[in-house]
Amino acid sequence: AWRRSSARQSLREAAAAVALDEGALRRLVSSNLAASEAEMREMLLRGAPQHEAQQRASFGFNQTMQRACMSALEQRDLSLIHYARRGAASLGALQRLGALAPAWLLTR
Repeated sequence: AWRRSSARQSLREAAAAVALDEGALRRLVSSNLAASEAEMREMLLRGAPQHEAQQRASFGFNQTMQRACMSALEQRDLSLIHYARRGAASLGALQRLGALAPAWLLTR
C-alpha cells in the first residue's frame, strides 16, 4: 500500500512539473488582445488605413504572444529538468505520464 501511495504521489508531482498555467496564459491572451485592439483604434484615429492598422496590431500581438508562450514552455521545461534530477523514481513517473516520449510519437 505504501508503494502504491508513493507511486501516486510521484505521478502527481510529475504532472505538476509538466503542467502549464493555462489560466495565466488565457489572462495574458485576453489582456494582449485588448491592448492590440486599443493600438489599432489609436492608429485608426491618427488616420492610418484600416489594413495597415490591423496588420501592425496583429503583428505586435503575435510577437508578444510568441514571447509569452516560449517563456511558459521554458519555465515548464526547467521545472521538468529540476524534477527529473531527483532520481530514478522521478524519471519513471515522467515516463509513465508520457512526458519523455518523443514529439513525433505524441502527434500520431
